[in-house]
Amino acid sequence: MWALIPALGMLGGTTICNRIRPVIGNKKMLLCTPVLHISAALWLFFCPVEPLYLMIGQLLMILGNGIALPCAQALVMQPYKEQAGAAAAMSGGGQMVVSSLVSMTLVQLGLSEAWHLSLVVVLFTAITLTNILRGFNTEEAQQHREVAEKAS
Repeated sequence: MWALIPALGMLGGTTICNRIRPVIGNKKMLLCTPVLHISAALWLFFCPVEPLYLMIGQLLMILGNGIALPCAQALVMQPYKEQAGAAAAMSGGGQMVVSSLVSMTLVQLGLSEAWHLSLVVVLFTAITLTNILRGFNTEEAQQHREVAEKAS
């Protein structure tokens, strides 16, 4: 039953993304994710160690992931229109490898409290925000924006 709460977060996040992204665009949609992740980190830092409270923190974090994943997946596949399936598979495989390595490292370091997890979430939120800002400031992204502006 507890696993349903984060699953609802993913479902809710992707639904929100599908409804709002066409209106505000990928960049603004992706920038909502760090806000939700910081909220989750603060929640996990201060919440009592009870299953329901911990799952609410997970819900916030997974809601952010549900918002970010469709945007990121679409942006990853954009340059590889001919090989979108391979690009999606490589992206998903890379995510699984990195998440497995990070999880193993955190277990080895002795991550055992909710506030420990909140610090990890803050660290990865900073990395995510940096990557979002860097990704939209690349030369290719600026050229794509110029082409889109000329077309409209």
